[in-house]
Amino acid sequence: MSSLMVANSYGKSQIRLVQVSPSMLPNSAMRQITVSIELTGDFANAYLLGETERVIPTEKIRETVFELASAQPLESLEGLGERVATHLLAEYEHLSAAHVGVEEEILREVPSPNGGMVGQTSGERRSTQIRAAQGGVTNVTSRFRSQDVLRFGGAASELQCNSVDVEWDFYSDPFGGVDFNETYSQARHIAVDSLASHSPSDAIQPLLLSIGKAVVRETEDVKEVRVSMPNRRSSAEPSSSGARVFVVPEAFGMWKCAVRRHHVELPVPFEWNASFDVQHGTLNEQHSELFDLILELDRDRKSKQKLQAILDHAKQHFEDEEAIFVAEGFEPKKVSMHKEIHARFLREATKVSVGKPVTDSTIFFLKKWLVEHVMGADMIFARFL
Repeated sequence: MSSLMVANSYGKSQIRLVQVSPSMLPNSAMRQITVSIELTGDFANAYLLGETERVIPTEKIRETVFELASAQPLESLEGLGERVATHLLAEYEHLSAAHVGVEEEILREVPSPNGGMVGQTSGERRSTQIRAAQGGVTNVTSRFRSQDVLRFGGAASELQCNSVDVEWDFYSDPFGGVDFNETYSQARHIAVDSLASHSPSDAIQPLLLSIGKAVVRETEDVKEVRVSMPNRRSSAEPSSSGARVFVVPEAFGMWKCAVRRHHVELPVPFEWNASFDVQHGTLNEQHSELFDLILELDRDRKSKQKLQAILDHAKQHFEDEEAIFVAEGFEPKKVSMHKEIHARFLREATKVSVGKPVTDSTIFFLKKWLVEHVMGADMIFARFL
């Protein structure tokens, strides 16, 4: 019976970084971070023939992570993951995709008897998963896991040990337009406060749903939230000393819940409709023209003029839109973030389309970006109006 290798990957796990600097979290000056990298690309001959010419030395991967981490302040885990992924893909053309995981074990500074500071583990963890291809970042998922919380229920005859795990996906291309630290702080605040105010005698399932809904409601760039919580309960056992002894069982329940923002689907036929109304006539008109241009390219994929027309129209639209933001008094920080989203699209669209045949992937990229951008970032401006 014949067989065929259908997938392979290669990478480096557990690259540890410790940084002493002001952190995004209060009362924390030391940061302990672990980076793991999985690369996909033209590694087939390494498996089939034992050839290693295209295998990137793991020490080189480790050095790259250290260089990128030390080159500029570590503002967010997502930013570090994106820099590592895009750098490796740019440096090695035979790579097709990079998956970078970054996890931070939250440390709290405690006084040392000999002076100075000591980082003490809090039990809380923050992490992110960055997936990127040669065309750019394809998915960003971030996560918060709280420390364990012990609570008494049932007249103190039952002990509960709970932690809450919140994971969220961003809309495509969040870099430049998302404050990752603010989103993390919001999700963390919601989860911790919800758990603290929840009565041990109440059901867990409504709590998880309320956390997921609150994160979606309070954030602007999150597409989906997944909340999970182990349900570890133990009852008091008799003791000869009279003290209550609780034995925590090895097996425990696990509840999970997913909440998604109203699903954004590609319209059929692909044309502007009232659901894309951003409350501004000029912007609606220009968005409608972009829908039409992309549809025309889909129908005539060999036309280089139609592809260039999309890029030219997008560039002019972006300039007009940014000027309108300023004229309407939109928050400068959000204007700046929006400009970066526009610039990034032009870079990625040029990279995946210019000088290359128009494929299903090209059309899907253009359609998906336009729909998600209008329904996401542009709707923030619409709500401002």
